[in-house]
Amino acid sequence: VQGLERASGRLELQGTARGDPADPQIVGTATLVDAGFRVRGQPLELRGLKGKLDFSESRILWNDLEGQANDGRVSGRGDVRWRRFRPEQLEVQLQLDQVSVRVVEDAPFAATGELTLTGRPGAFFLAGDLDVQRLRYRRPFGFDTLLARANRPSTGGEAPSEWLQLDVALHLKDAAVENNLARARIVGDLRLTGSNLHPGLIGAMEAGQGSQAFFRGITFNVTQGAVDFKDRKSLEGVFDVRAESQVREYLIRLHAFGKTTQPQVLLSSEPSLPEGDIISLLTLGVTSRDRANANTSAGAGIAAEALYQASGLDRQVQKFLPRNSVIRELSFHVSTLYNDANGLVEPTVQIESKFLTDQLRLGLSQPVSGKGTRALAEYRFDDRVSALIQWDNVYNDVQIGNLGVDLKLRWNVE
Repeated sequence: VQGLERASGRLELQGTARGDPADPQIVGTATLVDAGFRVRGQPLELRGLKGKLDFSESRILWNDLEGQANDGRVSGRGDVRWRRFRPEQLEVQLQLDQVSVRVVEDAPFAATGELTLTGRPGAFFLAGDLDVQRLRYRRPFGFDTLLARANRPSTGGEAPSEWLQLDVALHLKDAAVENNLARARIVGDLRLTGSNLHPGLIGAMEAGQGSQAFFRGITFNVTQGAVDFKDRKSLEGVFDVRAESQVREYLIRLHAFGKTTQPQVLLSSEPSLPEGDIISLLTLGVTSRDRANANTSAGAGIAAEALYQASGLDRQVQKFLPRNSVIRELSFHVSTLYNDANGLVEPTVQIESKFLTDQLRLGLSQPVSGKGTRALAEYRFDDRVSALIQWDNVYNDVQIGNLGVDLKLRWNVE
């Protein structure tokens, strides 16, 4: 069959045929036993198909066909109208249970729900309603990623054809971004539209409670994050993200907005700093008011960090970090930060993880000089109340170090 490959299994036929051999009249039943195939050019493989089909010279009907689709389960019924053994029109309804789907590169997910495929070869229409689960976007962003995309060879050969129109509702039940730029839970409702060549999205999604963004090893807590999609033939959206972070004695606020392909970023601080000083504070850990002798060590630290990230070593380290139900979302970073203990800017190792539950976050920051170690534990009771315990050895007034406790309360005023 054109478009299918790696066909397997057994087909048991019972029926009768009469009339002209070139255009016979047939009627009978077919039983599928452990059948399977792959759809050529698409990330879809069916296995273990079983069920009974009734057929004639003009029609094929089935009601209880079931099997595996990728790593999930699928069942369905269908009505195919054909002529001289070639399909002319079809209507297929499918029930999916945890079936792996890859609509967008680097963002596979498990789908549960119902799909309906109708139309004729070359002009199909796919509609349905799906719950999206286990969606994790983990592709890191860095120098090697940009180079790989820039040097990706163009695909030659025949241009692909547009054979499928889309209209599928997507409900984000378990979706997240987990890479070197952000760690965020995503909620919302979308509609997949467009075609197989030009897919689009309609709807909105928001960052959930506890979402974080990262820049130069600085963790920003996302206070508001949303993306709106309005183009039926494009995956480009318009986003608005607000986040904040405490860097030394400054509260840094970040506002990112615009199209996903043309982002804009505004920075502000409290106490107020010029934008150049804010960037310096985030990048180097110092401002123009800090001591000039930090410049040499800052340059060395930045060079070390750039080499570490450009080489891809940070992502190789991430691959070996444990992932289990006790130590959750463990991350390892090397950043250039200002050290209050010695007044210098130096490379600093940062380790962060959630422990036992998503509400408890543990963190450790260790400068390479050994002085200025910081450890913290934060428990979020809800999106408005959290408690933070921090220990450091920045100052030597007490031999056991310095211990502090903070209770954070947040109110949103509209």
